[in-house]
Amino acid sequence: MAHPSIDVDLQAEGKNFGNIWVSDVTNESAEGKAATPVVVIKNGDGPTALLLGGIHGDEYVGQLALTTLVQSIKASDINGRLIFVPASNVYASLVGTRLSPLDGQNMNIAFPGKNIGSVTDRICNIIETALIPECDFIIDIHSGGRSLEYIPAPLVPLSKNKELDEKSLRLAEAFGTKYVYVIDDNGQTTASAGHRNKKPVIATEIGGGELASLECVTIAHQGIQNILALSGIVQKKVEAALSPQKLFFGSNAFLRAPSDGVFLPRHKLGQEIHKGELAGHLMWPHEPDRLAQELVYPDNGILVCRRPINRVRKGDCILHLGFPV
Repeated sequence: MAHPSIDVDLQAEGKNFGNIWVSDVTNESAEGKAATPVVVIKNGDGPTALLLGGIHGDEYVGQLALTTLVQSIKASDINGRLIFVPASNVYASLVGTRLSPLDGQNMNIAFPGKNIGSVTDRICNIIETALIPECDFIIDIHSGGRSLEYIPAPLVPLSKNKELDEKSLRLAEAFGTKYVYVIDDNGQTTASAGHRNKKPVIATEIGGGELASLECVTIAHQGIQNILALSGIVQKKVEAALSPQKLFFGSNAFLRAPSDGVFLPRHKLGQEIHKGELAGHLMWPHEPDRLAQELVYPDNGILVCRRPINRVRKGDCILHLGFPV
């Protein structure tokens, strides 16, 4: 089987379009390949940014923000190089699913991938081995997808390399939002791939639900532009940093549904929450004689995420706290 390849010249000046090609052999296509679009915009020898969207196919905020940037930025607008993969999990994007419909994998826990493996394995492997080494930093735009909705903010997975983490946090602070989310790197994400290559990385969580709103796409677009300005790739006035509050996502941050049902939440995103406070009621409209179950918050924190769907299944994340640090 053929190994993955990229058909766009990463060193060419101007704006150039191409694909990551990986083997996708099926019963209907004995020598088939899967294509993931890549765009390279280059002007001179300045820094390189790798911009990823659609690692989860149902997260359209990043995909739309990056597509807008691809179409609006001319090579003459920049000093350096931008490498875009707007729909990294392109087949999931086409059908609006979080996981790849080709192999069922979650791309965000598939790095470093394999050069001989599933379609997702191969795409992850070429991103980590061929694209990330080319860049100076990585911006990986996520939102909550269909089942979660976040207060928009950049997210910094910590690498345990203090110098690298400080660089990532500086990028995140330039994004321009009230909060910066902080988590521990789990070793399998795009951030993990960046850390293995000693590259600063920020991800994001910007909105969510079934609709990518213009507001959220604009936040992503402006935040990316702020970081590109900070790095010197684009000429734009860099606004003074807002000194955003850091919120850590720990193991006790999640409230999960104890059973199937319909959940009615009590609080809006951004509210301060206290441990043991009533979070909402789990109800069963199809069993009206069954009394509602009170669910309480597991800890103190800020409510940064909720499930924008009332219907829940046992184990679903229905609310998510951030802990000030």
